[in-house]
Amino acid sequence: MKRIFIAIKIELNPDFEVILSQLKKELKEERIRWVADENQHLTLQFLGDLNEAQISKIIKALGSLTAETSSFSFLLKRLSYFGKRKNPAVVFIGIKEADQLNCFVEKLQRSLEEFGFEGMQRKYSPHLTLGRMKFIKNKTHFFATLEKFSNNEQQTIQVKEIILYESILKPTEPEYRVLQKFSLH
Repeated sequence: MKRIFIAIKIELNPDFEVILSQLKKELKEERIRWVADENQHLTLQFLGDLNEAQISKIIKALGSLTAETSSFSFLLKRLSYFGKRKNPAVVFIGIKEADQLNCFVEKLQRSLEEFGFEGMQRKYSPHLTLGRMKFIKNKTHFFATLEKFSNNEQQTIQVKEIILYESILKPTEPEYRVLQKFSLH
């Protein structure tokens, strides 16, 4: 069994990298598990533990879907968080101008359902996870820092390929292995 998900690889532009570096520096006293640069991705569908036969079906579904899909774009914009204000859990960059992205995810879900996979249990909420935390010591400083960087930058992401990943859980952080790439035309 392999732990599988479908995603878009994200590479931040230099301006966003500077902001992320400054954010990490300002929040260094907090215990935030930051996503490594090489692991940054936008998850389209998490599929969980699958066997080789199921993975073959996913590859077939993705091959068919991507063969008829043109490249598209969306916008990374606005730093924010998930969780309650008293206990934030995830720092992320929001996704804007995502109509084409959302349309692709809907088609992906229908395609996967045709191959016997259930769709997402909740509405798709695209975001780029930057870090996860269980507890914030200084919430006032945390929220002031997020606000300071929340509207500083935006980046257009041009999507030219979809990637099928295997996630290998490790004590420090997960390792993501590319199983197959699917080019959009």
